[in-house]
Amino acid sequence: MSSWALLWCLPLFPSFLPSLNEPLGSNSREQMAIWMAVWLHCCKDCPSKRCFKQINKPRALLCPSAFVGNRCQLPNPCLSSPCKNAGTCHPLVRGNSAEYTCACRLGYTDKLCLTPEENACLSSPCRNGGSCDLLTLTEYKCRCPPGWSGKTCQQADPCASNPCANGGQCVPFDSDYVCRCPPGFHGATCKEDLNECSRSPPVCKNGGTCLNQIGSYECHCRQAYTGPNCEHLYMPCSPSPCQNGGTCRQTGDTTFECTCLPGKEALPSLCLSQHKSTDENNDWIRVGHLILNLSFM
Repeated sequence: MSSWALLWCLPLFPSFLPSLNEPLGSNSREQMAIWMAVWLHCCKDCPSKRCFKQINKPRALLCPSAFVGNRCQLPNPCLSSPCKNAGTCHPLVRGNSAEYTCACRLGYTDKLCLTPEENACLSSPCRNGGSCDLLTLTEYKCRCPPGWSGKTCQQADPCASNPCANGGQCVPFDSDYVCRCPPGFHGATCKEDLNECSRSPPVCKNGGTCLNQIGSYECHCRQAYTGPNCEHLYMPCSPSPCQNGGTCRQTGDTTFECTCLPGKEALPSLCLSQHKSTDENNDWIRVGHLILNLSFM
């Protein structure tokens, strides 16, 4: 037997196998190969019982949760959850026996964490269903239920019910609240639509017609104007709609004419290029990155 290994015989091997916690065997296939190599080498030394070999390092074995010990031979005393009040149980192996010790959370003491220590939460300072969390034995913080706030959950939260509609922002104000309404809405809870079309001066300029909508409005402009509020005079040549170097000339309030370069007169109104297809019955026209079949137009 090599000097770097310890030999143990177990009657249940290989039906019971602890796990290797080693850099070797990074996947299950490699781990199986390692265990088989250990088994085949080791069992020649065990005349009466099956056995396995463990690499002699402090963390060579990872026991199942039900067992502790350097050979996983002892029942885990923490399985019964002996530590109370959210205390943490730690197994403690001494020779052939296993005991436990409890690490108590703040505010509790004794072996099982059953005895409350004198602390700030014993007086139940949190009101209205709030939960008390100890920061130290003399300091605490309250976790308040919905609708309550303050150091001891003593203050009702007027914004807990989300009273502001249509995206309004609720702002606590003393024991009440104030809603900050988004554009297009008004009222105590932002539920009322603001009729922009009733404003003076009119929101739609230059004789445009205003159409009120929920939370907004729309302007229908006269023929010679454009823009969200009909604020711009429509200039048919600005920007120029003529393509391929054509020159735009305004012929009326809303009309224009393109003067095209030679070879760019398939559609004189826009100076678009025309290309003859291989099919004699079809004319194709290129519009930017698009190719249109004129025979279907």
